[in-house]
Amino acid sequence: MAEQSEAQFVIAIEDVTRNTLDRDDVDNNAMYGTKKAAEMYYELLKEIDFNQDWWKLAYDLNDEFVGLVVP
Repeated sequence: MAEQSEAQFVIAIEDVTRNTLDRDDVDNNAMYGTKKAAEMYYELLKEIDFNQDWWKLAYDLNDEFVGLVVP
């Protein structure tokens, strides 16, 4: 995560949870909006055995975001 900012991770989380079928994410998006829900999820993830070197954003050859890794 060193070369990637917190803001980039919040945007990535928002992207991957926007159209999810995960019930908790659907409920949080409806209750708080996708941006706030992503910010809250980011903070929750940081509380779980956080090591910024393990967090990665993935891009294809056209530099389009395709996913993230948060162990």
